[in-house]
Amino acid sequence: MVGTVDERSHPPGFDELWAESWQLDFADEAGLGGFVGLCLYPNLKVAWWWTHLLTPGGLVAVRDHEVALPRSGLEVRAEGLWGELVCETPLEHWSLGLEAFGVGYDDPAEAWGSEWGERVAVGLDLEWEVLGPPVEASLPGPPGAPDGGYLQPGTVGGELLVGAGRFPFRGTGLRARRWGRADWWGGTARSWAGLVGGGGELRVLDEVPRDGVEVLGTAPVLVTGTGGVQTRLERVLCRSEGLRGWAEWLLPTRGPTSGDRTTR
Repeated sequence: MVGTVDERSHPPGFDELWAESWQLDFADEAGLGGFVGLCLYPNLKVAWWWTHLLTPGGLVAVRDHEVALPRSGLEVRAEGLWGELVCETPLEHWSLGLEAFGVGYDDPAEAWGSEWGERVAVGLDLEWEVLGPPVEASLPGPPGAPDGGYLQPGTVGGELLVGAGRFPFRGTGLRARRWGRADWWGGTARSWAGLVGGGGELRVLDEVPRDGVEVLGTAPVLVTGTGGVQTRLERVLCRSEGLRGWAEWLLPTRGPTSGDRTTR
């Protein structure tokens, strides 16, 4: 059973790939949306930060897999990146802030390659508020059953800042909490979708056919690990039967490619 204590960090297991993550997917009725993820690998002494936004100007992404672990709370800092998640009231209210430099892509597929694009300032000032209770359901992320986790629907409001543009945001948001072994590179492909309605209705799909949702935009993520191993995660902003949110397909792992690099 999920309790307020589960909003806090958990004691890490002994597995090298034991991880703990906080993720927020959000979308509005006009097709604006994004996701933010903070993942801690305490035994590897590293944190990951993801912010991917689909705006009228296209995809903008902040992806850094070489962030120092938080010194306190869920605040992280790296070159060109400050981000923080704050639990204002457990299972009821979270706030999220970001000041960073990201990459704007003319072609989203470049996020799977060199990650070259226009350097652009990215900022977030968002509030998530509860619409429904936490649900122990299938979670986004790597294959395999974690030690624990849950999903929780809510509303998201605030501002997205991209370059000189400011985008007021009001929509739905799905929080995902997960802790346990997180092996993105084991070779197993999988799919998942989490869709939310304005009243807190939640639909979770553990198998997502390519034609099973209406795709509004795509946000590829290159998931890099130690030794240069890579997995490609395809995430799409989508809607289905009056609900909206994000779907994802984890593709088979491939080895390191000399032309690829991690962009902060």
